[in-house]
Amino acid sequence: TSWTMNTNLDPFSAYYWRVFSGNSCGLAPASSIYNFTTGAPSYCLPGSTHSNHEWIESVQIESINNTSGTSGGYGDFTAISTDLAIGSTYTATLTPGYAPDEIWPEYWRIWIDFDRNGDFDGPNEMVYDAGMTDSVAINASVSIPSNVQLGTTRMRIGMEWNDSTA
Repeated sequence: TSWTMNTNLDPFSAYYWRVFSGNSCGLAPASSIYNFTTGAPSYCLPGSTHSNHEWIESVQIESINNTSGTSGGYGDFTAISTDLAIGSTYTATLTPGYAPDEIWPEYWRIWIDFDRNGDFDGPNEMVYDAGMTDSVAINASVSIPSNVQLGTTRMRIGMEWNDSTA
């Protein structure tokens, strides 16, 4: 016999189970206790159609001061992190980079996966939306809501020329 759990499991969480068998005569002794720990959710990879013309040059927020440069439209910087407190507001400095002789107005957005489900679609997960900006570094105000769960999660920063869906 098999059994499938039809619910989402919380990331970075330990789960325990044991098996009981029984019939009309009663229950047999239970199995040993088994466990597993879930890992990080899977995130879709964003891309870029203009990565040879424009890119996110650098991001600074709290202890992160990361110069990324052009990285083919997506850079994975999940190995770096910082602590942000629930209920606090921070300034993120976002700097665009451009190919020589090219400068574009940009749309910037920042998302944080507060519910840690592998997407950035939840309520209040878009923490910054600049709208159209000039082609210079901007200071984004990022507020961490007071009703989110404490723990490790992912931030995504998007920049796109002439596109509000960055």
